[in-house]
Amino acid sequence: MTGGRRAAKFVTMDTMHATCVSVFGDRLSGCLLLGPSGSGKSDLAVRLIDGGGTLVADDRVIITARDGLATAAPPPLLAGLLEIRGLGVMTVPFLGEADIRLLVCLTNADDIERMAPITSQHLNGVDIPCLLVDASKASAAARVRWAVRRVLAYGTLNSVKTLVPKPAAESGPAPDNERDRSADGTECGVGVGPGPESRPESGPEDNEDRDG
Repeated sequence: MTGGRRAAKFVTMDTMHATCVSVFGDRLSGCLLLGPSGSGKSDLAVRLIDGGGTLVADDRVIITARDGLATAAPPPLLAGLLEIRGLGVMTVPFLGEADIRLLVCLTNADDIERMAPITSQHLNGVDIPCLLVDASKASAAARVRWAVRRVLAYGTLNSVKTLVPKPAAESGPAPDNERDRSADGTECGVGVGPGPESRPESGPEDNEDRDG
């Protein structure tokens, strides 16, 4: 111990070719966008930022692993710089550091299974959930937000994999109050009597009987 402070148990640092955005604009919701040059990292970052996120680092990211948690930070010379295709390199607000909750691996949609198995990757010794995304899809940013939100809430990307139907009830006559309709289409179990057309019209004989 030095100066009354506890030293970190395990620290590693590395620089990666990637882009990092805090999806919800705070230190807790960082996602690391990974992919070859031209795969859409900066373009997806623009959409995430436009949807409420904050840039951490573009093109180069300093990754630090400490006590089982990976964080991202910008190199000093690139802090606050974001490349926007057609506009050039722009200066934008940024975070100096964010925890990496999700790895977003950019690939072609044809390579992504509809119900892809959930995987994770080791980043400087830290196990982090990984999501495959086609950055060219209109829903790409929304998928990333959904994934980060789930990791923050549950610590995992795992979800319900199968929907098991309930066993069908045994066949048999339904109780009177559960039958939906009678043979003539009127609702059952409501105390509906015969309609006016089914009542016999009273005649003179009936009136005489009542008078007598």
